[in-house]
Amino acid sequence: MEHTLEEFLQRHKTKAVDFGLRAECYNGQWRFYIHPQNVDGETWTFEVNGNQLTCVGVPSTLEQSTGDSL
Repeated sequence: MEHTLEEFLQRHKTKAVDFGLRAECYNGQWRFYIHPQNVDGETWTFEVNGNQLTCVGVPSTLEQSTGDSL
């Protein structure tokens, strides 16, 4: 299953309104991770390619529940 930013936001809609986001450029590739601010929640990592986002990291508990490994 491909994970999306929309899925991340839906999973946290009742937990938080504010999110912390950190972007970094590594070897010419932009990545960012996002986490609900000031509450417990998941941290997901995305790569940016133009206007396309690719989820490259989800919590291991989510991977186990869907059978995915990223």
